[in-house]
Amino acid sequence: MTTLRRIVISSIFALTATISFVTVSGKTRYEFAVALLILSLSSAIIALLVGIGGTVRKVRLTARVGCAVIVAFLGLIPIEKAADSMNYPALGSHGMGEVGYFLVVPIITVIVYSGLKRVPGLRES
Repeated sequence: MTTLRRIVISSIFALTATISFVTVSGKTRYEFAVALLILSLSSAIIALLVGIGGTVRKVRLTARVGCAVIVAFLGLIPIEKAADSMNYPALGSHGMGEVGYFLVVPIITVIVYSGLKRVPGLRES
């Protein structure tokens, strides 16, 4: 079995395992489930890029984007808790569907992506 085939197969297994984990556990928060799904998708893309001989720049870009989106979705959880404790309905548990996913996630993603450009292993070359 070639290395590319082994990487693709293991990535597919990781993806299906993550999806089944999220599906089986009914008490999982939606934000955490989306973050796990993005983690598995970005790791599958990175494995595929490495397998087909992609450049290091593409791998770093994929890692930065994946990490930024994961942190953005996981960042919704404390923002929602803080907004509920301050009785701010726009970012609370009821308003997060409208405001959080269309306003907060892109803002946090851009901020984290900009910060990850300065991390030594993820710098642009």
